[in-house]
Amino acid sequence: MRMYTSQLMSGRMDGKRQPLFQLVDGVKIPLGFSPESLRSCLQYKPSPGDIFIDTFPKCGTNWAKRIVQLLLGRDTSECSDYGLSTSFFEMVGEKVIKNLPQPRIICTHLEYHLLPQHPEAKYIYIVLNPKDCCVSFFYHTQKTKVYEFETGHSTSIWTFSSRDKRAMATILVT
Repeated sequence: MRMYTSQLMSGRMDGKRQPLFQLVDGVKIPLGFSPESLRSCLQYKPSPGDIFIDTFPKCGTNWAKRIVQLLLGRDTSECSDYGLSTSFFEMVGEKVIKNLPQPRIICTHLEYHLLPQHPEAKYIYIVLNPKDCCVSFFYHTQKTKVYEFETGHSTSIWTFSSRDKRAMATILVT
């Protein structure tokens, strides 16, 4: 039996200042995201037509979503359900995703190995230069109140972990 944990991080890690986040079962998510939504999306069973778009935060997610929607002939005007149809998997959870029109466009910032797999689903994984990711995410966290990082400094240190042959980046700010 797996024990589930949810922990609010204080904004400190190894003595360095960071934007606030919560740690749910070992996965970092923003404070506004529900632990239950994250857990439900990890149990999601993909359909053959599902299209997953997986990116680091602030690394072209909206751009990729719009391109995929246009390729599918979807209405992306302001009066369409564009906002709902592009909500983040880990933010809205399995119930909302299941109600999206098929083929579903499912956006996420989860690590790829956490995504539910189906041999007939499509997976788009977008990777940018880590320096660009760092700068974009830094400005995003400064402007988004939930991170409580309005006075954060731009001195960033990147920590890379090559566990499972993938680069994971954590922004540590002094």
